[in-house]
Amino acid sequence: MLPVGLVCVLSLARLLGRSRRTAEADAWALPLTQEAGWEVWNWQGPLGAGTAHTCSWTPLLPPATRGLPSPTNASICLRSADDLLCNAVRQYGHWPECADLPELYHHTAQGGGLVVDAGANIGSCSLHMLLATDAQIASFEPGAENLFYASSSLLRLVPLLEGVRHRLQLYPLALGSANHTELLHAAVGNAGHSVVGQRPTQYAPQGHEQPQSILVRQLDDVLWPASQRSQPPPAIALLKLDVEGYECKALQGMQQLLGVHAIRVIKVEVFEYSLRAQGCSAVELQRMLDRAGFHLYVKPPRGMDGQAPHSPDVVFSSAPYNLYGTVDLPGPGPTSPWARRHPDGIAWWRSLHSSGGAHRRRTSAHRNRSWYV
Repeated sequence: MLPVGLVCVLSLARLLGRSRRTAEADAWALPLTQEAGWEVWNWQGPLGAGTAHTCSWTPLLPPATRGLPSPTNASICLRSADDLLCNAVRQYGHWPECADLPELYHHTAQGGGLVVDAGANIGSCSLHMLLATDAQIASFEPGAENLFYASSSLLRLVPLLEGVRHRLQLYPLALGSANHTELLHAAVGNAGHSVVGQRPTQYAPQGHEQPQSILVRQLDDVLWPASQRSQPPPAIALLKLDVEGYECKALQGMQQLLGVHAIRVIKVEVFEYSLRAQGCSAVELQRMLDRAGFHLYVKPPRGMDGQAPHSPDVVFSSAPYNLYGTVDLPGPGPTSPWARRHPDGIAWWRSLHSSGGAHRRRTSAHRNRSWYV
């Protein structure tokens, strides 16, 4: 628990997002726990401006997604030095790991909720989603250098995308099982392989950069703090979780959200080597997702495509692989403390997550309440 007096819960201004399909303005009210020592980026300038970091600007060209309008093109601030992710963006025009997120958001999660980008790195996937969808995004990245590159790219979107300031919140945090400080160790030549609290050497052949102190927070405490749990949880349409072996600890810090099925779809990286370095394993991670009610797949689920669910007891590969999880239950169960206090919220929550939920979200009789959707 955080020391008394450090936490103040702020009510943000309603976040306005313009739909790419209808140009209809939708509103969210995002609960935010903010503490002394950190704050959400305010869009007033790049984080770390005035340091030695500079941008190597490169076109960002998200590919088209089946059934969706063509995405907007933009530019992205990359490292000029040799770097795995930056080199891939230069080659392909986007980071390939982001390419399936728009389809997951619109077709699998049915849209109409928040996207959480956990392990945002230089912001490539958050940028991708801003350009290719109408999603609202909560982006989490603890690394100071990555925050400079991500915030620089986001500022370039302001004249390009109307209302973009109101669609994304950038949190300078890592997600974990407890609220504390840690050291972040970035591999030389692959800043995406930045590991919390550990220095695994197998995938850092050139060694590590100087460690930096970071803040780790529970997702529960940031997006659905205890003082606001008399209200419904945020509707998280999609969680992208890629935190270099810290995935189990990140999930442990969102048990309240998972317990009421607030997360509709998850894409998570599974890497046995990195997970074991953090005291977890691929099977343990998959079992955690299974216990939370997710059906697991090793390919993006696309409707009734005949793909058999992946067993949580089976490691698909010793190499890194993506795992996709979807839940059947559309909302908080009737036995949860929150549901007992808000019986009328159950039907509303289920209508949000059912087919066509994005439309019902806009027309719901509950829309003007101070609930986050």
